[in-house]
Amino acid sequence: RAARLVPLDATTCLVIGENEIAALRRGPGGWTACATRAPGVGYPYIVHAGPGSAWVELGLNRVARIDLEEGGVRVRLLEEI
Repeated sequence: RAARLVPLDATTCLVIGENEIAALRRGPGGWTACATRAPGVGYPYIVHAGPGSAWVELGLNRVARIDLEEGGVRVRLLEEI
């Protein structure tokens, strides 16, 4: 289940859920998956979009940076801030 949709650029967005994260790209036939999915890291309370990536606030001292790399969704979880 999607909790947040985050645009990365004019044709690509992240679909962030508590249990799974996907990337979709808009093409002539509509929206299709464009990367291998990644496991979710918790509920994305607040999301800050930047060029090509998103920062997700997950709770006290937990954030994640999400982007696309080599055909897959990459998640970097930071728990010690």
